[in-house]
Amino acid sequence: MKLGGLSSLSLSQPNFSWLPTMIDRDINKQNILIIVFDTLSAENISLYGYARETMPNLSRIADRATVYHQHYAGGPFTTPGTASLLTGTYPWTHRAFGIQGKVIDKFIDKNIFSLFSDYYRFAYSHNPVANTLLRQFSGSIEEYLKMENLFLNEKNYVSQFFENDFDTAWFAQRQIFNNTTNYGNSLFLPELLKPLIERKYSLEQIKQKYEEKFPRGIPNMDNDNLFVIEDAVDWMSHNLVKFMQPYLAYFHFYPPHAPYNTRIEFVDKFMGDGWEPVSKPKHFFGRFNPETHSHTRRIYDEFILYVDAEFGRLFKTLESRGILENTWVIFTSDHGELNERGIQGHVREPLFQGVVRIPLLIIEPGQTKRKDVYTNTSCVDLIPTLLHITGKTKPDWMEGEILPPYRGENINDDRSIYILQARSNRKTKPLTVATATMIKGDYKISKYFGYNKLIEKRNGNPLVELFDKQNDPEEINNLVNQEKDIAREMLNNLEEKLAESDEPYH
Repeated sequence: MKLGGLSSLSLSQPNFSWLPTMIDRDINKQNILIIVFDTLSAENISLYGYARETMPNLSRIADRATVYHQHYAGGPFTTPGTASLLTGTYPWTHRAFGIQGKVIDKFIDKNIFSLFSDYYRFAYSHNPVANTLLRQFSGSIEEYLKMENLFLNEKNYVSQFFENDFDTAWFAQRQIFNNTTNYGNSLFLPELLKPLIERKYSLEQIKQKYEEKFPRGIPNMDNDNLFVIEDAVDWMSHNLVKFMQPYLAYFHFYPPHAPYNTRIEFVDKFMGDGWEPVSKPKHFFGRFNPETHSHTRRIYDEFILYVDAEFGRLFKTLESRGILENTWVIFTSDHGELNERGIQGHVREPLFQGVVRIPLLIIEPGQTKRKDVYTNTSCVDLIPTLLHITGKTKPDWMEGEILPPYRGENINDDRSIYILQARSNRKTKPLTVATATMIKGDYKISKYFGYNKLIEKRNGNPLVELFDKQNDPEEINNLVNQEKDIAREMLNNLEEKLAESDEPYH
């Protein structure tokens, strides 16, 4: 593969020999293109009222899209968030809880790809955690592009040598690549791992080629697997026109996930702009010095500028090649990011807006006018909506609803939606350590349970937070003791759902 470009990459012809029968495809059907940018919080996007203009291209694209303003992830990191998006069910149902977690067996064939069996189905992700799920669903995916195909480094030795134990080997590789010890001449290093060490040093040559364009470093995962968004956009621009139609294509890109290595023209773009986020007290789950948040948030915002620039370029290409005339385009994320209250990142216990409120734009074929939806919606609603607009029926096991405005008169603005963080739980056991959140109307309630008893006793056992997200969007004032009736009703509803989800696992 040529560095810096995908000129030598082409889409291989899919092998359909494993399919028992091929369903005839209706080429007159409209395509579906889902684009996920990992760790993109709606709280940091200018389209949703953020003070910094982080996504000017997205704002322009929104003028011809349906924009969802109160849209929520299924969980605070990739595994539960992506699994909910791809199954239309909440984490307590699909049970993909932990990092690198998988859905329970009965959901291997219950996903967006299996439901669109009459479409050509394609999937790609930079993210190894998302790829754990895509590999699990690969029986319903006709073309699964391995993540290293869009990396700058040509080979991924984990895939080459450990294909059947990818998840375990991936973490072993992370330990090696994050260790500065020189293993090159070690007599005790297993022969099979030596290529990993050799690869570590070959990456330095690639980094030197890109250091001028990416002064903070090339976007990467764990100091390995270097990539640039430009290559992914170029690949899509080149290959989407070659897909069999109709197609369902799922692209899940790693940025703006940390490290926040933006392109040179966006470095320090917001330095000294005079804007500071609202000061918030340190949370009992906060582990970092709040003084670091301004810097971390700024470089995150500057990385979002890079995402926006490349998505804008992709959208322009899709339009110029006529793809938008017959394709539904969905722009969203799997979860957000936190830089507040002593909390940084997203694999954390609290479920504040920054980590769970995500963007969603749906662009219909030929759409020219903007529509705004302020109803509370969830990522589990995306599949039911796509089924509806393509003339399919939502299966009974799915928990999402058809999104407005596509559901017509049957609008339930008073529905409850749910978010769950349960990374320490075994998927075949009842929930014992988790944060569960319910959103209904203007109110959002979170229940923490199974954590350190000293933490829980600060506000009783279990700890409960209630926020009015309409009048207190920064979630400063916990109303659990002021709005006791609302808190009691919402907590009862949430606990009923938790008990219901645990029932099969007692």
